[in-house]
This record gives sequence, C-alpha cells and structure tokens, in this order.
Amino acid sequence: MASYDFKEIEQRWQQTWADQGMYRVPNPGDEGFDPSKPKMYILDMFPYPSGAGLHVGHPLGYIGTDIFARYHRMRGANVLHPMAFDAFGLPAEQYAVETGRSPRVSPQTGTLRITRASSRRSGSHTIGIGPSQPLIPTTTSGPSGSS
Repeated sequence: MASYDFKEIEQRWQQTWADQGMYRVPNPGDEGFDPSKPKMYILDMFPYPSGAGLHVGHPLGYIGTDIFARYHRMRGANVLHPMAFDAFGLPAEQYAVETGRSPRVSPQTGTLRITRASSRRSGSHTIGIGPSQPLIPTTTSGPSGSS
C-alpha cells in the first residue's frame, strides 16, 4: 500500500493556490475587480510576533473568521481578510530584555514564522501592502525561495 505523503500534498496544493492567486483581492481599478459584488471586510485580532514560538492560541482565534471569509468568498463577495501584526511595544521590549536580543529582530523573525504557519494551515488572510506587493510571502517558501 502506498503511503500518504501529506507534506508533499499540502505543499503542492498551497503552491497551486498561491500561483493561481486564490486569495488575491483585487482593488477598484484592478483587473478582475467587479464593483457589483458585495464587499466584505473581516478583521482579526493582530498576533504578537515578538515572543518565542507559537502556541495553539494563535491559530485558534483565526479559524472562525477564516471559515466566514471563505464562505462569503465562495458566495461571490469581494472579501478582504487582512493580517497585520502588533509587533511593537511592551511584549517586544520584555522579550528583548529576557533574551538579550534586539527588540527589532524578534518581531521580524516572529512575523515570518506566523506567516508561514498561517500559509501551512491554509489560512485565507491577505498578508501584505497590496495584492501585487506582498510585504510578507504567503506561500510556504521563505523570501529567498527556501522553506
């Protein structure tokens, strides 16, 4: 019996969805924007990427809004489901004091970690400053193309 290689299957489909622009949200004036479609803006709590690692609480809060966004997208709505990061302030400063790392480095590392985790769980968030200029890669590969 052949084994089920879930990592290969997940990565292949996630790359296919990224290549197809599955979660791309066209803006007014962009090709593919249909002003007759209803507009939806679904906002989540911003994660804190300044500490060490992730925990189950990070994705748990996004599952419901992800389902809600997908539902409305499949019904034909223009859905903007953004993801941003609350990367500054006391959590970053406290982590820097505890670890001796710069308060600038940890949020950058954490932002990439959360973005990759969101992509791996097939989240439909729009991450970046625009559909053609992502701030953070939304596929499973990193900025240099490596996983």
